[in-house]
Amino acid sequence: MKTTLLFAFVLLFIAGCNKQLPVDNDTNLGHGYNSLKYGAATNDLLAGQTINVGTVTIEINDITDVIDVTYETSGDWEIIETHVFVGYSGSDIPVNKPGNPKIGHFPYAENHDAGTTYFNYTTLPFISGQQFVVAAHAVVKNSNGQTETAWAFNETTATKFSGKRWGWFINYQYLNIPLEEATILYATECRTDSVNIYHINLATEEATLISSEFIPSIPGESYNGNAWDSETNTFYFTTFPNGDLWSNDMDEEEGSEDEGDLEGEGGSGTVYEGDYYYVDNEENELMIVEFDEDDGDIVNEEPVDTLDITSTVQDITISSDGAFVYGIGDNLDGTSQFFKFDLTTGETTSIATIENDNIQIAFGEDEVLYAVDNTNGVYGLYTLNEETGEMTFLFSLDTPFCDLATGPKI
Repeated sequence: MKTTLLFAFVLLFIAGCNKQLPVDNDTNLGHGYNSLKYGAATNDLLAGQTINVGTVTIEINDITDVIDVTYETSGDWEIIETHVFVGYSGSDIPVNKPGNPKIGHFPYAENHDAGTTYFNYTTLPFISGQQFVVAAHAVVKNSNGQTETAWAFNETTATKFSGKRWGWFINYQYLNIPLEEATILYATECRTDSVNIYHINLATEEATLISSEFIPSIPGESYNGNAWDSETNTFYFTTFPNGDLWSNDMDEEEGSEDEGDLEGEGGSGTVYEGDYYYVDNEENELMIVEFDEDDGDIVNEEPVDTLDITSTVQDITISSDGAFVYGIGDNLDGTSQFFKFDLTTGETTSIATIENDNIQIAFGEDEVLYAVDNTNGVYGLYTLNEETGEMTFLFSLDTPFCDLATGPKI
């Protein structure tokens, strides 16, 4: 016997390309939890992303006290294969580097006989007070021979995997507690032997290594010029100071690709509407770089304007409306110049002198300006006030980061 009660959800978010982070579990929650111990939630089984071919029901069996997952198709659709992950932590979902689900590694899987329209999995024991996550995949076929991939989905709480391959997972909890959205920043570690790309999660205050690879360089270089293109999920960086521009498609398994040489050194970088911007420090020229739509190689580079500053530009970022370039310049005396450049008028405005050096900046998708600072070897993440230049400490970082870039809001 299974008792169907209202089954509340909370979102589980994916932070990063290869790691899924679970929602924090508050062990002090009460609010009549036990009265909702047994329940069921029915999700649509969506084939080809848009075709409703049945349901996937997640429920707690009140006899065996385990989590059951039940597929049932409708119309002329039948089930060919099913793959299910059920676990207590989202970080255990098998995914590859880009964040695509590795369904072959899901712990529950079956190939089904022709004509199968119903199948039930008995999975993990239900633990009172413990939230859990489910990802339910299927291959279905109709009477016309049309075969489609399908996933369990609901409009309010299903979370898409971060890779290009579509699919969803859902975190189940009996208390409808809203979660804070998480802003992610990309950062590269200060190294000369390999490119280590991290996600800095503003909600969990964690820096997670998501990619590490060897990129050929010459002695004395560093990996810099970080920028992220939200439209293509592409991360850019340079080998500084020789200005070799690289890209990493965060939706693919392959390593980074050399897109060509910049005319300048490429120590600073940002992306806006698909174009890469950086400052050529020899003349303090703001440069714009355009890419080939097919292979991503550099096809054009030209100056936008000359920045009216005396310091050496360390990093830049563009506001979400594309109106201003904000930048950090090294005054070579232990201080930094914080400035902005108006892309419409060409006017450069000095905002403040900051008593820190080695600052790198980036806007988050939440439109807040962030900074990493490694002054005197103490690494930390800050917010940076756009009007005053005031830095507000958020949390410390164990990893030394030499550059920062915008990342996804999840």
